[in-house]
Order: sequence, then structure tokens, then C-alpha cells
Amino acid sequence: CVSRERVALTVGTSGAMRMLSSRAAPTTLPSELFCYRADRERVVIGGAVSDGGGLLRWFQESLKLTDDATELNRLLQECEPDSHGLTLLPFWSGERAPGWSNSATGTIHGLTAATKPLDIARATLESICYRFAFIADPLQSFARAAPMVNAGKVFLLYPFWAQMMADVLGQSVELSALPETTIRGAALLALETIGTIDTLETIKSEPGRTFQPDMQRHEVYRPAIGRQQELYRRLTT
Repeated sequence: CVSRERVALTVGTSGAMRMLSSRAAPTTLPSELFCYRADRERVVIGGAVSDGGGLLRWFQESLKLTDDATELNRLLQECEPDSHGLTLLPFWSGERAPGWSNSATGTIHGLTAATKPLDIARATLESICYRFAFIADPLQSFARAAPMVNAGKVFLLYPFWAQMMADVLGQSVELSALPETTIRGAALLALETIGTIDTLETIKSEPGRTFQPDMQRHEVYRPAIGRQQELYRRLTT
């Protein structure tokens, strides 16, 4: 992801969605996004979430869900999108984008006696995808229709979550099979700076598995995103 043509979607303990641009830093920026300089010629534009795979792990431990990634993928796939009646704000570690609230805390709304631990796990993954959607929308003005390329081990362990992300965003998500992508990117920038490689653009990586969005599921998720945002508005205003 070395140009506006591809957006990096990272999900580890936390998460981020970022693009690299060789154009001048924007003079105005949507409030949901940040911008910082990667080097003398490039800027990074994007947003971040505080809770990603770390929150899933918290629920696995707290709700005694299986540690077996293959089994959890299978169980979650048996649930229909947004079928649990829950609205969740995934701010166990506070909120970065899009609201940048230092005081934000997590919320699960809609619990009943019929709610199962697996319902909460599914709602958690969906809720994190929804927060990424609020980053993806303003980022489109800088990287229109750019495919998402995922880095990090979480989606490799939980491909079901990668498919969910594609469905929520309504666009493809490609998994990178490269390990330690953040360190690799920093090393490549250093190698370019000292002249060992000509440009980042000359370094190619093998494409990984790509998840295409299910647009019927996308339509199911759209009102769920609105429901989450309405809860967010009520609790923060």
C-alpha cells in the first residue's frame, strides 16, 4: 500500500485504516481522520480504533468462549448478520477515530435472558467493523474505490471476520500473507532513504486471499451501523 490505489487495513490488538500519498498534505481534513508525515515526500492519512483483536480476546476469556480459532470461525458463521438484537460500542480501551473521545467506555445494549455468549462475540466483531466504516467513508475522498489490503495475523486466524469486514464496507478485502508488515514497511522506507532500493513502488508482494462483499449482507448491516451511531450520539451528547 504505497499509493492512493490501495488502503492498508490493519487489525491486531487495536486497528487502523491508512493510505500513503505522495501528494501534498491536505489543507483541510475530515474530523474522523488523522494525517502525519511518513517521510519528506509522503503523508499518511487515515484513522484508528483502540479495540480490535484484543477485545475479541477479552470476550473469549471473560465469556469462556473456545480458544480454537477454527471452531470459533465455524460457530460464528452459523449466526445470521445482526440477528442478536444487540448494539455494542467497542470502546473497552477508549475511542480513537472517529470521535477521539478520551472518556469513551464500552457499552452493550439490548441484553436479554435469551442472549448467549456467542451473540455477544458476533456483535463485538460487527461493532468493530462498523467503526471502520466510519473511517472508510471520509477516507474515500482521498482514495476513491481503493481496495483494502489487510495486514496482521487476526484475519488470518479468523477469515470469517475478514469476510464480515468486506460485507460491512461493501468492498473487497485482500489478506496479506507477509509477516510483521509494519516493521517491513519501516525497513523499506529506510532502504529507500539510503538508496538501497529506488522507490517503494518497485517492491511487489504476492497477492493473498481476497474476500468479495456480499451486498445482501451489506444492506443488512447498513441500518445496524445507523443504530450504533444513534446509541453513540445519545451517550456522548
